[in-house]
Amino acid sequence: MSTVAESSIFASPEATPDTGVWPTREDVFAEDVGALEHDGETGWQNEDSDTEFDEAGDTEADYAYGTECDREDAGQEDAVFEVDSEAATFEAADDTEADYGNAGYEGGVYEEVDYENADFEDADFENIHYEEADHEEADYGEADYEDADYEDADYEDAQPVAVTPGRLLVHRHPQLRAHAGTPPDLLIEWNGMVEPSVVDVVVHLHGYSGHGAAMQIVKHKKPISGLDFTDPAKPGVAGRTVPTLLILPRGHHQPKGNPARYTFPALTKPGALQALIDDALARFGAATGTSVRRNRLILTAHSGGGAALMSVLGHTDPDEVHTFDALYNDPKALIDWARKRMAAGTGALRVLYRPGEGTARASERVGAAVRAAGSPNFRVERTRVPHNDIPRRFGWQLLADASANLSGGVLSREAADESTEELWTPQEGDGEYWGETGWESEDFAGESIAQECGCRCKDSESLEEEAPPARARRMLGKCKPVQDDLRPEAPWSEMQQRFRKRCSLTSHRLDAKAAIDCACAFGDPRDVALFSMARVIAAGPLAARLFAHFLGASGAEVTIDVADMIKRSAGVREKIRKSIARGGDIGFTRLEQSEYRDSDLQFAYGAIDCVQWRVLPSAPKDWRKKPATRIEISMLDYYEFHPARPGVSQCAHAACVELVARGQAKNFWTSGSTVVTLADLGVRPAPPARPPRERRPLHQSTY
Repeated sequence: MSTVAESSIFASPEATPDTGVWPTREDVFAEDVGALEHDGETGWQNEDSDTEFDEAGDTEADYAYGTECDREDAGQEDAVFEVDSEAATFEAADDTEADYGNAGYEGGVYEEVDYENADFEDADFENIHYEEADHEEADYGEADYEDADYEDADYEDAQPVAVTPGRLLVHRHPQLRAHAGTPPDLLIEWNGMVEPSVVDVVVHLHGYSGHGAAMQIVKHKKPISGLDFTDPAKPGVAGRTVPTLLILPRGHHQPKGNPARYTFPALTKPGALQALIDDALARFGAATGTSVRRNRLILTAHSGGGAALMSVLGHTDPDEVHTFDALYNDPKALIDWARKRMAAGTGALRVLYRPGEGTARASERVGAAVRAAGSPNFRVERTRVPHNDIPRRFGWQLLADASANLSGGVLSREAADESTEELWTPQEGDGEYWGETGWESEDFAGESIAQECGCRCKDSESLEEEAPPARARRMLGKCKPVQDDLRPEAPWSEMQQRFRKRCSLTSHRLDAKAAIDCACAFGDPRDVALFSMARVIAAGPLAARLFAHFLGASGAEVTIDVADMIKRSAGVREKIRKSIARGGDIGFTRLEQSEYRDSDLQFAYGAIDCVQWRVLPSAPKDWRKKPATRIEISMLDYYEFHPARPGVSQCAHAACVELVARGQAKNFWTSGSTVVTLADLGVRPAPPARPPRERRPLHQSTY
């Protein structure tokens, strides 16, 4: 996210008086300043119904390693929703007081400009004149907002609708009824969210079970599935906060050849998985009184569930795939999907496997295919964690951040190679996890989670030699967002001396800059952030959620509701339309803060460095003339602060950087995608061509 300021930032404080307004934010603190740009930035159950609804949330907290847990007696997990799961930034706008006389930012390099003696014409800063009429009438006409008054209608008067964490159990599901086994057929869970319009969806395909037909997904599969919003071993650890629906379908018990085998015939046919997701969204909406669409799709698989995953990938394009020791089959479908996603600069694939075992060969094939990309989003990693513990250990971490450096048992390649001879190597190459059987004694089936698989793995293996951390550098196609992760340039006490000097020069009437400088001069960085929150809240609820998420210090990625942004902002629609007008079937652009024309969006996201549009396949050659043409819009940006760049909120930016250094706040990625039509972007069909006018010769009268 990049920052921008008024023309006055290029002059010294002595030469140019402070305007007393908030400048646009570098990434989070924003202001609408016209064309200025930035350079970075349930318990109840109906006896006659198949469905249970558990509003209190997850029962998973009562499932400990090596314990039996009965569904009826299981205690409910304390579900805590932290409101600081999405929010961020501030800077008040006052167009009438700002000096726009010589603003020009497209050619400027801020770090090298002498702000006190700058000659704007020599420095290639374009002279742009901003008259009040341009701000009030030219681009902000009533035509863009005639259908909705965002500030009054939705954001200031209406109270946000909160959805508390919950769970649904469907004992007999129409689509899964044909699957042999023990009900329930489907488990749905969600985290806390506020006024959701879209939710991410995670579908987990479980593996074989030593319990055979008696396996129950709540008792035997959910605790080891990795479908967790926090660390199941330490529930207080921050995990995934993006509005998300977790879906765990029960597979079909098919004991021929292996009494532990489970497959998913009802979900591997084209359209079947999407039908299940649509049904789950409808049930979620009915239970919570909301209406939501699916945003990102994440598919996860453990052990024998990998076979069903390969079938699903033949006709489904998820946004992320996580496999947990699951690649016993030919991974061609997974490799093809990964290559397509890497070429587009989107998606994420994380593969975990145990070296020297049945999944090693296929996993290493995938690793060879993705290694050249060098992306933290596409990784194949080894682990000594017992087979059935892998999803539980790593699943919540990947749901929180698909590019995360995993902790708790990922091996470096050297360590894995040294340990290969010590590990059991399967002798049967039938492409399925033959070790996941029910040969263990039923009397001891509940004593160990790792025992459920029946594999002869070493539960006591150490977890030393974790892979060294690597900086997660993200890209969207060819576009690389700015990611500076700045450190404080001086101790906070020294910074306060500077702000105290400015504050002492303030007259009795505090303007916006003096107010924030005085807050920094005498307050703790956290106090400054809370002081700034008042301005952020005034901008709108989305901005407040992102800033609160920053202060929550989880660092979890936040989903950009691209569909909502396009619907709300005429400026965003216009910017993407203009980019699409220039040749090709794929392109990139950048959203500046001034282009939203919506303070909530502007304060929430600031400038978005990478915006990619892509025409979906099967479009005709003249697709630009077809309003029904489908376009995928993807966005990627990094939420951070840049205090070195002058502006009214410089002190607030410095306070935020100090909070990050103290571990009391954390920068994070924002990303999202949606599919729209050209009509959604405001493209209208071309008017029918006029018939040619008939030309009749006129003969001069001879009379």
